[in-house]
Amino acid sequence: MTKNPLVSVIIPTKNSEATIEKCLKSIRNQTYPNIEIIVVDSFSADKTKEVAEDYGARIVLVNAKRSRARNIGAEKAKGEVIFFVDSDMELDSTVIEECVKKVGEGYHAVIVPEVSVGKGFWARCKALEKLCYIGDETIEAARVFERRAFESVNGYDEELEAGEDWDLNQRVKKAGFRVGRVYALIRHQEGRLSLWETIRKKYQYGKTLEKYRRRHPKEAKQQLKLIRPAFVRNWKKLVKNPINAIGIMVLKVCEFGAGGIGYLRSKFLNENRTREEYSGRLKVIQGLMSKGKFSLSVGSKETHLAGINMDIDPLVNPDVVADARSLPFKDDVFQQVLFTDVIEHLPKGDEPKALQEIHRVLCNGGELILTTPCDSAFYKILDPARYVMTHRHYKKEFIKDLLESLGFKIETMFTAGGLWACLSNLWYCFITYPLKKILNYRLLYAPLFMQVREDQEYSIIRQNGYTIFVRARKRNTR
Repeated sequence: MTKNPLVSVIIPTKNSEATIEKCLKSIRNQTYPNIEIIVVDSFSADKTKEVAEDYGARIVLVNAKRSRARNIGAEKAKGEVIFFVDSDMELDSTVIEECVKKVGEGYHAVIVPEVSVGKGFWARCKALEKLCYIGDETIEAARVFERRAFESVNGYDEELEAGEDWDLNQRVKKAGFRVGRVYALIRHQEGRLSLWETIRKKYQYGKTLEKYRRRHPKEAKQQLKLIRPAFVRNWKKLVKNPINAIGIMVLKVCEFGAGGIGYLRSKFLNENRTREEYSGRLKVIQGLMSKGKFSLSVGSKETHLAGINMDIDPLVNPDVVADARSLPFKDDVFQQVLFTDVIEHLPKGDEPKALQEIHRVLCNGGELILTTPCDSAFYKILDPARYVMTHRHYKKEFIKDLLESLGFKIETMFTAGGLWACLSNLWYCFITYPLKKILNYRLLYAPLFMQVREDQEYSIIRQNGYTIFVRARKRNTR
């Protein structure tokens, strides 16, 4: 490592205007001078970007979750040492200097102890809890890395939303790299900590813990205990603050329960049910598609929902969006056409015309991915879209005969979804959406069988419903 190496401080942000200025100010006030700041912003709607620019940060705009944002920041970084900081953290003035010194001593990753600062009873409980964890190697994880060590283990696991820092720390150790620690602190600004918000966060984290537990079973057994050894070692601190100590126990029971429910839901409602009907609608479409092909997403003027097809993979597919019955393209142009949840909105009798147009623009052997609501007695009653817009339901036999008569060869055809998916749609349409949009209230609870994604604008479209999925190919016409 060179003398006085450049340190790249990477901060993932999303609407972080309220906290990021203190974070950036603490970085600019470091005793170590050779620093670059990279803010990886997920298109914040507030002034996060402007504040970051005022402090000389380099901005990277990308729609990514935390682990992916950190990896992208590392890819853009120029420093030999990479330091990952959250936007609600403040650094002691000597933190980076001490970390660089540790790396210079032959350590490849560095743990920076973290304390919690906030307002209210639960924030005080969290602060006491964090004090107990200082020096606990099962809980603390490195956030400063020599670039060589970070890149050799491929950075953060982007599929993990919880335990990703523990996971990286364990992989760095198992790869033979040395992990050290400093004494300067990071102060995590919790604000006014809400018990309900904490429970909700742990529930979400619990849904991604299974992968971490499988990868690091021994460590997970220690880290995911309700009563952690750190509390026993620091019993004197707890005895001096009995009220907050009781609060910690209540907090841990709630977090443990919420995380456990999230874990069980993920394990038994998603992983163990591998049939296609238990996958999300778009996930199933992704499985049918062949990536990297020149694609067309077909919509119609009767519905604006065709635009949702862009969410399948906006970086690769589709390349073009057009109306089904009048495609302004030459023959044999596209390798793949997406015709998802559109045909049922066309005027009755226009289905053959639309499919003929699709057949015309497809190359020989080109793929058609089609989805449409399945015709069943219970779904006609439980389909919420029938109450807010006009559309039809089709029988598999009708779709099969129509496609084959127009020159398509069906490769895959199945129905997916069912009673629970329909109930999930109804719940979202008539409970979650009105409360969230009309009353400006976020519904955070739903029965476990309901796969509602409150953070996505088009949750209703992303549910399984009871759908016919088809992958067909254009027959060779030559």
